[in-house]
Amino acid sequence: MGCTERTFFGLPIVREAPPDLAEAWGQARNEPGILFFARRPFLWRLVRSSFIRDALAGKRAAVVPVGTSGRRVVRLATGCDTGDFAPFNAPIRILSRAEIDGAGVFIVHTNPAAVRRMEENLKVTFPDLRIVGRAVFNADIAPSVTTAIRKSDPRIVLIGSVRMAVIRWVLSQYDSVGNALALLAADAADRIAERDRSIIPGEVLTLPLRILTIPLLLAHRLVLVHRKKSRA
Repeated sequence: MGCTERTFFGLPIVREAPPDLAEAWGQARNEPGILFFARRPFLWRLVRSSFIRDALAGKRAAVVPVGTSGRRVVRLATGCDTGDFAPFNAPIRILSRAEIDGAGVFIVHTNPAAVRRMEENLKVTFPDLRIVGRAVFNADIAPSVTTAIRKSDPRIVLIGSVRMAVIRWVLSQYDSVGNALALLAADAADRIAERDRSIIPGEVLTLPLRILTIPLLLAHRLVLVHRKKSRA
């Protein structure tokens, strides 16, 4: 069984191979975009939300499965090999591509210290990448953050939090922030901010569930193959 549908339970999966992601998404844009960098636990969080699945429809948006486990579950369910996207390197390469053009980046996180450290370290690592704004996000100031992004006209909005309130804001403001690319990359952002994410919550406790998931993913893939043959 080859690659059937490049969606993971309704989520659009990135089509680019790892070497091509930065060039495809990091250049100047004429439309907004959204990239979710998702390990396996975050992938399942996205799948469980019908709001997210529905909101992504029709948008220039994709999910990038990162890490070995994220890549594996997508391949089991769809037959599509997304390539080896690293949680840190993949978003960093997009920022590096934007730096070549001297583009702007707007930083968003829910943690004030993380915003400060991200700005400091980005200035050192990417001296030609302009920091055009920053925000410590909460739902009460969401309209103000949207306005600030639109006025500062960044190429990239680097978002270090994947709380549901943040995701809802990103999806609802898709058409209100100009042509910015929203990068939801919690692992990369926390590493830039020097925050410790060595232990991922829930990873240790979910091994039995992960084992049970494998036959379910394979069954889902068989359904996709049957559907594809029926359409032929």
